[in-house]
Amino acid sequence: MIPRLIHPVDVKIKQLKRPLEKDPDTQQPTKVYYKEVELRGQVEWRNSHALQVGEGGLIPVSNGHIIFLERTLKIKRISLRMNDVITEVDGEMPEDDEGNPVELLIVDVPPRAHYKHKTMRKAVFKYRARGI
Repeated sequence: MIPRLIHPVDVKIKQLKRPLEKDPDTQQPTKVYYKEVELRGQVEWRNSHALQVGEGGLIPVSNGHIIFLERTLKIKRISLRMNDVITEVDGEMPEDDEGNPVELLIVDVPPRAHYKHKTMRKAVFKYRARGI
């Protein structure tokens, strides 16, 4: 039996390349996005537009995961990694409550199994203000 996604949507992901050059002002490695890929995945939001108390006041918090079929990743030759950025879900760019654009940062990519074969991949994401 082949596993299927129940409610698949289009997801755009920017994959990150970390060059060896450093920013001359901060002496930190620069981040360069080099590849944007589009996949079909099943999204589950755990917290959407929740608030958390931080040092500077209230901080918006969102997290969840997206499940992708392993065969789709193999066909497109895509390897999901931590620090990849989800830029679009179902044709919409993620925003906070005030309409400011945000990024959904992939923080973990554990394997998921279907029967005895590894046929699904789970990308766990969390909210991050764009540009941070």
